[in-house]
This record gives sequence, C-alpha cells and structure tokens, in this order.
Amino acid sequence: MTPPPSKNVFSALRYRPFALLWAGQTLSRLGDTIYTVALAWWVLGETGSAETMSYVLLANVAPAVALGLFGGVIVDRLPRLRVMLAADVARTAINLAFAAGAASGELALWEVYVLSAAAGCCQAFFQPAYVAIVPEITPPERLVQANSLTTLSGQFGQILGPTIGALCIAVGGSELGFALNGITFAMSAVSLFWLGHLHIRIPRGGEGSSLLADLGDGLRTVAGQPWLWVTIVLASPPTSPSPVQCGSPSLTSFGRCGWKGRSPSGFSSPPARPGLCSSRSCSARWASFGTGVLSPIPR
Repeated sequence: MTPPPSKNVFSALRYRPFALLWAGQTLSRLGDTIYTVALAWWVLGETGSAETMSYVLLANVAPAVALGLFGGVIVDRLPRLRVMLAADVARTAINLAFAAGAASGELALWEVYVLSAAAGCCQAFFQPAYVAIVPEITPPERLVQANSLTTLSGQFGQILGPTIGALCIAVGGSELGFALNGITFAMSAVSLFWLGHLHIRIPRGGEGSSLLADLGDGLRTVAGQPWLWVTIVLASPPTSPSPVQCGSPSLTSFGRCGWKGRSPSGFSSPPARPGLCSSRSCSARWASFGTGVLSPIPR
C-alpha cells in the first residue's frame, strides 16, 4: 500500500538513498559558498581588480553553459552515480590544488582561470545527473519533499557559507576556504560511494539512439516548448557575474577595515554558485530527455 503524501518536508529523509545524497549535497553547497568568498578575496587581494574577478567567474560559468546540453546527454548514457562521483572527486582535487597554490604563494592567475574552468566542466555533468537521479531514488509520494529539501540545502549554504568563509579568511586566509571546500566535496563523494553500495537499481536510458540524435531531440524539445526556452532565457542572466558579486570585496577597501587589513567582515554578498542556473537551465530541466521523460526539477 502506497503511503499517503506527507506535509513534513523532512519525511523524504526517511529513505536512506535520498538522505545520503542530500547530506552530501548540503555539505558541498555549503563549501561552494565558502569557496566563492575565498576566491573573490584571493583574486581581488592579488589583483585589486573587480574586473578580473568577473573574468574568473566567467571562466567558471562558460563551460557549464557550453557543455550543459552535452552533459544532459552523457548522464543519460552512463551510470549517473559514477558521473557524479567522478565530478566530486575531480572538484576535490581542484580545490585542494587551489589551497596548495594559495598556501605556497605560487598560485598564478592563469592557473585560477584553468581551475575555475575545470570546476565549471564538472558542474555541467554533475547537475544533470543529480536532477535525473533524485526521482529515481525517491518514492513518488515523497518527491515534492525531496525537491523542497534540495532547495533548502541551497539556501542553507547561502546563509551560512559567507559567514564561515569570512571566518576562514580571517583565521587562515583564502587557502583555508579552498581546502574546506575540497573537504566538503570529498565528503559528498563518500556519500555517493556509499549510495552505490545500497544495491538500488537506477535505470539508464539513451542506449538505443545516437549522441547526435539525442542532442537534436533535446534542442527540438526546447524549441517546441515555449515555456521551456522562455524559462531558460530568463534563468540565464543570473549566471553572469554581477557588479555586486564581483565588486563587494573591493568595496570593503573603502570601509573601516581597509583592504590591507585582510578583514573579510565587510564582505556583504559572495558570488552566487557559478554555473548552477546555467547547467540547470540548459540540461537539468530535461536531463532524461533521451528516455522521453522530463525529470522533476528539484530547485
């Protein structure tokens, strides 16, 4: 007998597979907001240029946008858990590389561009896989609660992340923020690895058609659904670095702390998670289009 729908948003956590996935994602999203604070402080501390910060964020966003459609097709053909696990392991390594370079004082700006772009590529594959896997490991009657918890975890990170990031910078510099983000990705990878050993069956589609055919189907799906492409257009601008995102640390240099004081307490608003809206818009909204089914949107 199917249990009745529950109004308790935390009821989805009674299902161990989703609870593991959600816990890992909550930690990694918290780490992401810590990372954006640390990255902004490092870039502006080294260059003093908000314009350079915008280019760094663009280096992260551009791959997520460019590979968003392709990522949606790939996760339809490969085991989604493995795709997510590989992305988290890669982002762990990326952030530890950030931390090591910043701690040694040898982190170059071009390396920041490369590492940021690499992180954006990982996001382009991870996000569609996440969107597709949530309805596959969560009972239908708990999917609304699961989607609500996904949104809650993002808001949780946005609220606590800047404060923790500021404390990291004050205590150990940007490298501590980078390292902490790497640790959260490692913990997320552990949760995914554990999830893979629960012996749950996660279907995989797209084997019967070619990669190009699936890409064409996806483009036609978007073009043929006005509500879909309008949503994509409307959701895309927030992915671009805004003056507030890029300039907030720079503006604090005119405050009481002073730029050389290295106090991040005036950091009013860190950049939003780069690439999230773009990958969600371009592919996650129809991450399972190879199977002919639009996956529910968790955010």
